[in-house]
Amino acid sequence: MGGYRLGIDAMQLGFASMRRVPLVDSCRALMQKLARMSGDTVFLVVRQGDYCVCLHREEGHFPVKVFTTDVGGRRLLGIGAGGLVLMTALSDAEIGRTMERHATEYAQSGFTPTRMAQAVKRTRHAGYAEITDTITQGVSGVGRTFWASPTTLAAISFGAITTRLPAPRRKEMAQLLAEQLPR
Repeated sequence: MGGYRLGIDAMQLGFASMRRVPLVDSCRALMQKLARMSGDTVFLVVRQGDYCVCLHREEGHFPVKVFTTDVGGRRLLGIGAGGLVLMTALSDAEIGRTMERHATEYAQSGFTPTRMAQAVKRTRHAGYAEITDTITQGVSGVGRTFWASPTTLAAISFGAITTRLPAPRRKEMAQLLAEQLPR
C-alpha cells in the first residue's frame, strides 16, 4: 500500500466542518487571559510547510486593534512574530532552502537572506521573536513557541501598534509569554 497520510490542510477542513479545533480549544482560555492582561491582540499560529497558519485570534481591550492576519490566514515562515519564532526551530540549512524557494515573496516583504539570518540569530539568542514595522508600518509584535503536543510546535504572539510596544514593553510581553505558556 502507498505511504499516504492526511496533512494539515485535510485536518483543517475536517476541523472546520466540526467547528472545533482541539488546539484552539486548549489555548482559548490562555489567549483570552493574555489579551486581557496585555490589552493587545493575541495570535495562535502553527507551521504548515513553508508557511504558518493563524488558528485563532483574541482581541485585547485597547481601542486600536491590530489584525495583521485573520483566522485561517497563511504567511511565509519568518514574517510576523509568530512565523519568525517558528522559523527559528528549523536548521540553518532548512531556513536557507525555504528562503531560496520563496526568494521573490521574501524580497517583496523586505527580507533578504542576510536580514532573515540576523532576525533568526536575534530570536534564538533572546528566546523570543520581536518585530517592529516589518509586516505593516506602525505595527509591532512579540512571539514565543511552545509544544502544543509532542509533535506540534505552535506559537503565540502579541500584536500592537508600535507606540504600545517599545523595547522595554516587548521584553515585558516576552516574559509574560514565558510565564504563561505551557512548558
